[in-house]
Formats: sequence, C-alpha cells, structure tokens
Amino acid sequence: MIVNKNLQVINQQKETSKIKSGCFDDLNSYVYSTSTHVKYMFLEGKTTGTFKSIDQPVYVTFVSSLVHVNEW
Repeated sequence: MIVNKNLQVINQQKETSKIKSGCFDDLNSYVYSTSTHVKYMFLEGKTTGTFKSIDQPVYVTFVSSLVHVNEW
C-alpha cells in the first residue's frame, strides 16, 4: 500500500508473498521484489504488473530507465 503524507491511500496491491525490497524511481512508480517476482506499481492510477519471474530472490537497490537489481 502506498499512502501520501496524510495517510490517504494512493495505490495498493495485494501480495501473497512478502516484499523483499523496493524503491521509487523518478517517474512516479515503485519497483519491488518478492521471492519469486520483480514487480511495479504506478503511483498515479491503479496500474500494477510483473516485470519478470525469478528463481532466486533479488533486492532492488536502484531504479532508472532500466531496472537494476543486486542478487545476494
């Protein structure tokens, strides 16, 4: 769930897996990883989706026009 400074919900995504990591990019989206997927959520609107299914957990540390992830 993403909220603003007044704790009003901006967007939310129901996840069955725990979120491992995530970060915001400069285009108002949130990129995050679970143990099996790398996903995104736009702050404006209700758009969410999956970038990629993964075999091993990855930790999102930085996002720009391309997605950069570090495997641990």
